[in-house]
Parts: sequence; structure tokens; C-alpha cells
Amino acid sequence: MAAYFKIVETPNPEKDGTQQPYHVRFSSKGTLKTKELVEEVSYGTTYTESDVYGMLSLLNTLLTRKLSAGYNVELTGIGVFTLSLQCPPEKEKKKIGAHNVTLRSIKFRPSKDLVKKVAQRITFQKRPEKDQITYTIDQRKAFLQHYLAKHLFITAKCYRQQTHLSKTAASIELKQFIQEGWILREGKGPTTFYRLKEEA
Repeated sequence: MAAYFKIVETPNPEKDGTQQPYHVRFSSKGTLKTKELVEEVSYGTTYTESDVYGMLSLLNTLLTRKLSAGYNVELTGIGVFTLSLQCPPEKEKKKIGAHNVTLRSIKFRPSKDLVKKVAQRITFQKRPEKDQITYTIDQRKAFLQHYLAKHLFITAKCYRQQTHLSKTAASIELKQFIQEGWILREGKGPTTFYRLKEEA
């Protein structure tokens, strides 16, 4: 599925009524939480959810320790974490010292490799109006087949987010695809997921 953008008018700093050019802005489909990412990793690998949570907790601890010690931290293929500092404005350089320097933020700079990989895979489309039907069932079916061929499994929640169906409509549609015999449902409750049916 494509990433959304919306078209917005550039603000006029002069506020003189002159029309400004339009530009595009990324429009997110939502924020994936740790739990959803952990489920996706554990479904697609031999790692348990506890394993993944443990590694994330360890990474958090290491980032905290190394950044606190004054290091930049680079995750290969992902990016670099670095510190941003601040102090009160002073006219005399000698008045600035360790006593009034504080941490402003922790900044993240994505790696060129990550940007390149996303750029190679991403496609865009204008965000549809809320009352507009975004995809036909054939388009959703084609998306699901492509997604499962690449990612091996999908949760009902992920399917709803990608296709913009309601919970009920997505459930009915996934059951229909199961009845058609080309996907299978596995797991129970919150661990339920769907995968392509293997050829006999």
C-alpha cells in the first residue's frame, strides 16, 4: 500500500493576502506501537515475544548508558543518536559552564542506507477523503497476496490499518478469503495471524 500525502498551502509570512505556492506533507496512517512490532518480529522468526522485548530493553539500557557517558550511538543501517545541549543566553563566554549546561534533546539522524531502502520501496498517493472508498475488494486481495508473499503473515489489525476497513468488515473479508482457500488463520486471541496457504 502507498504512503499518504496531503497538499497544503505554504504559510504567508507577510500576511498580506498574497497566495502562496502549495507543497506536500506526509500524512501518517498511524503509529505502530512496540507491541505490534514485537508481534510481527516473533511471528516471522524463531524469537519469542519475550526474547524481542528483552533485546529492546537491553538496547534501551545501552543507549541510556552510552549517551549519558557522552558518546554518539550508531546503529548500522538505521542511524545515529546524538545529544543536543542548551544553556541560558549569556553575553560573556566565561559565564557558561557545566553548572548551567543541560540536555535539550536526543536527536536521531537516519542512515543513508535506511533512507535509500525506504525510497526504493515507497510509493505515494493523495490521502483520500474520509467518506471516500479507497480500495476495491480486488485491490485489497491483491495487496494481501503481495504482502503475505513478502512478510509471510499479517494480523487482522494490520490488515485493517492498511485497507481502512472497519473491524467488522475486515473480519468478514478475511473469513471470505479463508473460505476461498488461499489463506489460513493461525493462533488464538491477540496472537491470531493469517498466512498464505501452501500449495499441495
